Amino acid sequence: MGHRYGLHAASVLGGCPLPRLDRHGSELLNLAAVKRGLNPSRLLPLGIPIQAKFSQTLNRKEAAALLRLDPKLPTVLIMGGSLGYADSRKIILQLAHSPQPLQILAVCGRNQKQYSQLMKLKAQLKDSCTLYPYGFTDYVDIMMSAADCLITKPGGLTVTEALAKKLPMLLVNPLPGHEERNAEFLVNNGVAVRITRTFPVDEALHSLFLNPQRLDMMRAMMHSLSHPDAAEKLADFVIELGCQNSSEAKELNEGD
Repeated sequence: MGHRYGLHAASVLGGCPLPRLDRHGSELLNLAAVKRGLNPSRLLPLGIPIQAKFSQTLNRKEAAALLRLDPKLPTVLIMGGSLGYADSRKIILQLAHSPQPLQILAVCGRNQKQYSQLMKLKAQLKDSCTLYPYGFTDYVDIMMSAADCLITKPGGLTVTEALAKKLPMLLVNPLPGHEERNAEFLVNNGVAVRITRTFPVDEALHSLFLNPQRLDMMRAMMHSLSHPDAAEKLADFVIELGCQNSSEAKELNEGD
């Protein structure tokens, strides 16, 4: 049922397309599902399917080399989905006040207006903050391997890719509904920090970078939460279900 780390009303009310199944992002949601009246046998905490390349190991130095980045500098990845919904310019201007040098990778997706704005902003930033704007790109997995932190809206697919890459997250501007629930799940389980008016992005990032032990703990929690093999498990389940249905249909036909 979608890209989510929370229970959807359709699941609780029994209105999901597969009437006996509820697929969600983590087994940690099972208790909440049962408390809301769902049968444990219908729960499928398989995770959210992602491309296999996000499960492949690429160390930070190799990824930085592929992107022509300085591997010695802290690197931040900013994403706003394929349509570039995040207010990346505002975020970058806040990060420009950071006391430490930064490399910022900003993915604008198909938002050409935002990409043009960031290309102009790139020339205006001080030397300690280097900006690399990108349009739509197929190299997000390499960017995640090169980055130390991801700043993103908590869309289910992006955060699942970050979990697979063990990339700590700062969450901004969640949409009401599923993104709010995603953010709550990720923050409560220690793999993300939520940005607010009273805890702006530059302060949150500075706090993380000053505390490497916390970053290590976030990565360790990501290891326990992530399901990088979700696509394979879901495919296996569908094949098994198809074989089961085929066998049942054959038995019925033979009975007739």
